[in-house]
Amino acid sequence: MQFEVAVARLEAEFGVRTTLEHLPYEVVRRTDPAGEELLRTVAGAEVLTRVRDGALLALFTSNWRMRAIADNSRGLALADLL
Repeated sequence: MQFEVAVARLEAEFGVRTTLEHLPYEVVRRTDPAGEELLRTVAGAEVLTRVRDGALLALFTSNWRMRAIADNSRGLALADLL
């Protein structure tokens, strides 16, 4: 809902045409620099750096994909965000 409000305000107040694109990611876990390097080579995953604290966040297209990658990647560090 908040994104729709932002889009409406950008268009109404500033005349800026805006579109939202939904990313295919459903699951996020913390990882480490070794995990980032490994996940760069794997389809269905992406690693982003959280600006606030520099945490490496691994995004996956599904729980199934995350488990498949983890099962095939010995030592891959994946931790819940909470």
